[in-house]
Amino acid sequence: MRGIHFPLSLFNKYNTMPIKLRPSSKRYDRNTKKTTVEHSYIKGISKEELFKELNNSNTKPKIKQKIRNEITRRGIKINWVPITANE
Repeated sequence: MRGIHFPLSLFNKYNTMPIKLRPSSKRYDRNTKKTTVEHSYIKGISKEELFKELNNSNTKPKIKQKIRNEITRRGIKINWVPITANE
């Protein structure tokens, strides 16, 4: 046998990539002449910002599902309220 063999459950638990909310962006610093890459992982975004994105009508359904998955991963319950004419 070559290599190390792990059970599939351990492989999926520890070797998954973090989920992104937005594409990565590059920022160039003119003083130091260096470029840094900023990633927007969904696990680092505040609860208030996640709910703001979830309630936004311009957010794509794929992103809304990512947000719902993250909210349930954090153990937060979503209370759905119907939209009224006054809002």
